[in-house]
Amino acid sequence: MPSRFDETLEKFRDLIMQIEVRYHEEENASDLLKKCRKLMTKLESETMNAEDASQEQEYIDTVLACKMQLQSYSLINDQRDELFVGANTTPQTPAARRDGPPSSSDPLSRQNDMVRNALQTMRETEEIGEEIGQELHRNRERLQNTKGNVTRIQDMTGQANNMLTSMIKRSKRWF
Repeated sequence: MPSRFDETLEKFRDLIMQIEVRYHEEENASDLLKKCRKLMTKLESETMNAEDASQEQEYIDTVLACKMQLQSYSLINDQRDELFVGANTTPQTPAARRDGPPSSSDPLSRQNDMVRNALQTMRETEEIGEEIGQELHRNRERLQNTKGNVTRIQDMTGQANNMLTSMIKRSKRWF
C-alpha cells in the first residue's frame, strides 16, 4: 500500500505533467503551480513520517528534486508572463500618449532586459543547485561516518559482552 508521501508525490508529478502540456499549448499554468506549491508543503511534512533514516534521506532527496523542478517551472511561467505582458502593453502615461506610438527599440530593450534577467536567474538557480549538491554530499559523508561509528560501537559492545561472559564463567568456577 503506497504511503501518503508516495500518493502526494504522484499527485505532484501529475500536476507537473499538466503544466508541461499547458506550456506546449502556450497557456498560463499559474493555478497548477499554486497547487504544486501546496503539494510541496505536504511532501516536506511527510518526510518526518519516514520509517527509518534511509527512507527519510530518500524522501529529502526527492523533495529537493521536486523543489528544483517546481522552481524551474515557476521561473519559466513568470518569464513567459513577462514576455506576453511586455509585448501586449502600450505606454499609459500622458506624455507617452502625446509622443505617439512607442519606438521599436522599447520592446526590444525590454525583451533584452528580460533575457538578461532570465540568464541571471538561471545562474542563481545553478548556484543554488550546486550548493544543494554540496550539502547533500556533506550529509552523505556524515551518514557514512556515523554508520562507521555505529559499526565500531557494535563491535566494541560485542567484545565487552564476550569479556563479561568470560568473567562470569570464571567467577562461577571460583564459587
